[in-house]
Amino acid sequence: MRPGHQSGVHGVDVVAVDPDQPELWEAGPDAVTSQNIQAWADKAYQGAGGTVRTPYKRHRTRPRLSPGQKAVNRAHARIRCRVEQAVAELKRWHVVDRFRCCPHRAHTITAAITVLNRIETRR
Repeated sequence: MRPGHQSGVHGVDVVAVDPDQPELWEAGPDAVTSQNIQAWADKAYQGAGGTVRTPYKRHRTRPRLSPGQKAVNRAHARIRCRVEQAVAELKRWHVVDRFRCCPHRAHTITAAITVLNRIETRR
């Protein structure tokens, strides 16, 4: 996670490394690339390079994607859906809606929620 400041509102980015591991990283795409970990990101990370994989994007100069690019995007979406499900489970805990603390402390709270969520789902 890293603190951000957009439109007068603080935000925090969570990097989900592996759905089978409880650890969440307090890092952006640069840290994932420096550790040589393959990451599957959404279009917001377009151009991050390194080991960060993003889907193909249409451009004004290329209005249609080739069938191969569409197939790659479908495979990418299958992988990303697991991440989105994990983030949705995290957001079920309504304390995430509005952190009333420093964005740097959000990592500890997010890690605690992840542990509690695992305990809840294993009952």
